Amino acid sequence: MSGGEADKLQRLNRLLDLLFAVTDGCYMAGLLEEVLGGDITYSQMRCLLYICRNNSDGEEKIRITDVAENLGVSLPAATKVVNRLAAKDLLRKKKDFRDARNTILTLTPLGIEYCSRYAERRMQKLKEVTADLSAEELDGFLDWATKFLLLNLRKLERRQLQRFCQHCGYEHDESCPLYKLCHDLQP
Repeated sequence: MSGGEADKLQRLNRLLDLLFAVTDGCYMAGLLEEVLGGDITYSQMRCLLYICRNNSDGEEKIRITDVAENLGVSLPAATKVVNRLAAKDLLRKKKDFRDARNTILTLTPLGIEYCSRYAERRMQKLKEVTADLSAEELDGFLDWATKFLLLNLRKLERRQLQRFCQHCGYEHDESCPLYKLCHDLQP
């Protein structure tokens, strides 16, 4: 690798670190503080959003085991997140009448309100940040981000790809690079 390439990779590495830090501060943890006054953690918000996106059709189907898988945590850790959210009246737990070993999760009206406020403010913030980009610049950024994701994701096995899935439920977008990769890998 030439000195110029190594410098570019080092610069890209620093920019990615900064991008992740800004993303976390502005669009994830920082946004929770701004919108919800720090009432819940980012993991708790991810749990609420997952339930919101995947129970939207009125069918109650999300179990604590699904939350554990989506958050990438153990079942006991997911149970703690769920119990804290239930204590704040953001979700309800009930036994599955088909299988009493399972606990089904649904959002309360307050939980739905939290998800809505968070999602609305996040989109508003993205609009503010991208307002100064031309249509071509935004398209170029989307193309770059998609290509960067695909270059990284193509190196993974199918089971590893599932770890990154955002489980977007009814919001599913068939142009999602992860969806495309998983679809292309089907036997």
